[in-house]
Amino acid sequence: MSREGTSLGLTISGGCDKDGKPRVSNLRPGGLAIRSDQLNVGDYIKSVNGINLSKLRHDEIISMLKNIGERVVLEVEYELPPYAPSNPCSVISKTIEVCLEKEGNSFGFVLRGGFHEDWHKARPLVVTYVRPGGPADREGTLRAGDRVLSVNGVAVNRQKHADALTLIMQSSQEAFFLIEYDIMVMDSVQKSSGPLQVDIARSAGSVLGLSLATSLYRNKQAITIQKIKPASVADRCGALHVGDILLAIDGMSTEHCSLMEAQQLLSSSSELTKLEILTSQHLELHMVISALSISNPLSPPAVTSGISANTSGFHSYNCGTQSTNPNTYPSSTLPSYPSSPRCTVTKRRQRRRDHKSSLSLASSTVGAGGQVVHIETSEVLLRGDPLTGFGLQLQGGVFATEPLSAPACVRFIEPDTPAERCGVLQVGDRILSINGIPTEDGTLEEANQLLRDAALANKVTLELEFDVAESVIPSSGTFQVKLPKRRGVELGITISSSKKPGKPLIISEIQRGSIAHRIGTLEPGDRLLAIDNIRLDNCGMEEAMMVLQQAEGMVKLRIQKDEDNLDELESSGSVIFTVELKRHGGPLGITISGTEEPFNPILISSLTRNGLAHRTGALHIGDRVLAINNMSLKGKPLSEAIHLLQTAGDTVTLKIKKRSEPAIHLTLRLKKIHPPHSCHEGQN
Repeated sequence: MSREGTSLGLTISGGCDKDGKPRVSNLRPGGLAIRSDQLNVGDYIKSVNGINLSKLRHDEIISMLKNIGERVVLEVEYELPPYAPSNPCSVISKTIEVCLEKEGNSFGFVLRGGFHEDWHKARPLVVTYVRPGGPADREGTLRAGDRVLSVNGVAVNRQKHADALTLIMQSSQEAFFLIEYDIMVMDSVQKSSGPLQVDIARSAGSVLGLSLATSLYRNKQAITIQKIKPASVADRCGALHVGDILLAIDGMSTEHCSLMEAQQLLSSSSELTKLEILTSQHLELHMVISALSISNPLSPPAVTSGISANTSGFHSYNCGTQSTNPNTYPSSTLPSYPSSPRCTVTKRRQRRRDHKSSLSLASSTVGAGGQVVHIETSEVLLRGDPLTGFGLQLQGGVFATEPLSAPACVRFIEPDTPAERCGVLQVGDRILSINGIPTEDGTLEEANQLLRDAALANKVTLELEFDVAESVIPSSGTFQVKLPKRRGVELGITISSSKKPGKPLIISEIQRGSIAHRIGTLEPGDRLLAIDNIRLDNCGMEEAMMVLQQAEGMVKLRIQKDEDNLDELESSGSVIFTVELKRHGGPLGITISGTEEPFNPILISSLTRNGLAHRTGALHIGDRVLAINNMSLKGKPLSEAIHLLQTAGDTVTLKIKKRSEPAIHLTLRLKKIHPPHSCHEGQN
């Protein structure tokens, strides 16, 4: 049994004497509750004005709502939008900016999701309901399932739900929303070899968003799609494209229709519009095949849809704008299900690289937030699976089908996915290439397709470009570093302990691209004195690593710079330079020595006479090797240095530190000895 609270326009069901917790079972159109744009049918009401409802009967709850004062504060519990799409087809995403006029304190839609400290509860900010007759509904673009990326230029994709709502409420009467929406992609449309029937379900009052034109096809006038309004019903269904020929509208052939008559048929169509089309892909394929020699045995066969035709001779494709399940929202934050690419993605030339990571030679620039940064690149290998993908969402350009003028960027990283667990990917990173194929050469849709294809092979190699802060690094002393850390994500620090008793733990390695690397303050060789105020004086390496792994939130590291290991500084009496050796398949002719003790120097102990290294004239016995191919040897034992040298490739770059010595002045006394039997004697 349910009874409506008359003043709120709210129907509550449930109670301690009923089946289940108190929940919203109905919102009366025009009522205060629905116009607040903060409630959905199905939401659980935990408390009213601070009074817990868990132990109240249904009639007590109704009585409380009827006699409540003018100010009502409801504590609501709701189900988060799911991660998995309900439709077993792939989706691509587009963005559009929408201008809405405020009505009261809202814009006519309910928003759920947002950032949460518990990564299980983190979601994009998803529109779950558009109120009929409200500002968003009147404008006509927004749909349930759309994601809000920014409000008046302020990004909200990393904001909490409450903060995002506050930003919206505090905005001016007119606000601009950057919206991301999904477009379905079906193989039946992509691979069609003939006419298709497309059934489009739309809500009452909504328009398809199609503009028509006439063109010639096989010397006959045809009605074609000239333009598709972005984010409209026609755009979202994904089955229609500019250039498609409309053969029939709701069973009425367009063969003898004028353009005006065809437009009238569309505008008078019911909530289920049936279109019979000939796709633009089919027209292009027909033109290409007609231009080829039909006797060529190497010509590829025409692509067919692989779906049986119905009795009318058309393939059928159904799409709609409303889900039958109100709790299901399509989301591009999910890895799309694998589908066959229709683009020539795999035919693009692979990117050639001579190295796996590098430091940009460009000067420092100003990054986000005014931080001075320099740019670095790195390569990362992710392992995923076809169903869950890699948890990586990209963005770039205005439309997903337009060529990118810059590399695709990371827009969102899903919690507890390979992209997050690797610890070296962050929102805003530029993806230069996917499995060797540059993203800048194609479209965002093609980049997403590359990721989907890679998921089928369970792994992907990404070339990243990211910013590293240009921090002021103290040459000595003790200081504190704060690093943000999420559960299950490593900071990118490797700790080593000295074999000498009483020595502090040392940061021996910093993973490229990690949080620790990007702040620009930490270096291999730094002494680690404490983690979150836990002193490590009597901790072993394993204990310290456990403390580091269990730390969450803002992790505080107490660091001490080791003056004995400041190899990057050109200290008095030292010269640092780089030597490049091209071995051309031959040996380097160099031997290095050192110990397995971290931070003991790696020295050149011998040079093969007339060997490659010896012939440079720049290397000498006793020189210290600081890095091999830009990989610092600081904190590395001799065995790792030898491995780096052996696997360095054909071009080997050595960073060398040479201690200059003062010139030696010799005073020689020469004594000339005459040969025997000389007739002269004496000395000079």
